[in-house]
This record gives sequence, C-alpha cells and structure tokens, in this order.
Amino acid sequence: MRDRQQAAKFVETKPRLPELALKAYIVSPLRDAYFPPDVVHFYCDNMQAYHLIVDYMAAMDVHPLRSNLTMNSAVCAGNVYTYLEKSANLLTACSGSYNAGKTERGEINVMIPGEHIEATVQRLLDRVKNYGGASVTRPGDPFPGADVCKNCPLIVFKRK
Repeated sequence: MRDRQQAAKFVETKPRLPELALKAYIVSPLRDAYFPPDVVHFYCDNMQAYHLIVDYMAAMDVHPLRSNLTMNSAVCAGNVYTYLEKSANLLTACSGSYNAGKTERGEINVMIPGEHIEATVQRLLDRVKNYGGASVTRPGDPFPGADVCKNCPLIVFKRK
C-alpha cells in the first residue's frame, strides 16, 4: 500500500459480516457436511476453476461473472463476499497462504454459494450426460481437469 491512509481505506472497504454474526465456522470435505454449506470453496488448478465457473454461470444464468479481490485477505474476504452477495467468486491465492506454505503458485480459489452448488453440479452432470463429458477443452472427457493432469506420471486416464 502507498501509505497509512490508503491502508485504512482498503481495510474499511473489505466485505465483512455484521458484528457478532459469526458464531463459528466449519471446514470439511463437502461429502462429510452434515448440514447445507453456506459457501463451497474449491482450491483447484486454472482449467478446473474455469470449468466450475462456466458451469456455475450457465446454471445460474450469470454473465459476466464479477469477482471481488481484496488486498491481504483475498480468500477470507472472498468467502465473505460470496456469502453476502450470493454470487460465485474466482480469486488468486493470498500472498499469506503462499508464504505460509499452504498453497502453490498455480492454484486458484473458486467460491460458490451453498444454495447454488446443486444447480452447478447438475449442470456439470447434464453436460456429461448430453455431451459425453464435462471438459470444454477435451469434449467427451468426463473429468474437467484431465486436460491439466493428462501429462502427470502419477495419474493414468483410460477409456472403458
């Protein structure tokens, strides 16, 4: 930031929950959730993020998607934005999460409101059913990330 005044302005313009509104938060795999999630957060590679967001936009009839990126708290404020605005968000990793060793340089954060995840997944399933796959860049491939993972020596993709 340029100076203290700009830093204060940036802090004040971040999305925030109403005071005392947050009682607790739970982070778990989606399949293990025992109540509907408020926000579903994906941490994925560039092409997987693209496919998730494209399916979200198609399912929710949203175009273009406008994201909300903040300085120093991209992921935290990004999730709050998604929760408050009921809109998906697509963000880079925070410098803090990278410096803490939690992220690599190539991953992207995708946040989808919990109440929109079923429609997003249904759109993905419909594309698999109607077009033989979910991948935009590899039609007929059922795995959206296969175009990124195909050269990985640890993963082998075989058609049945």
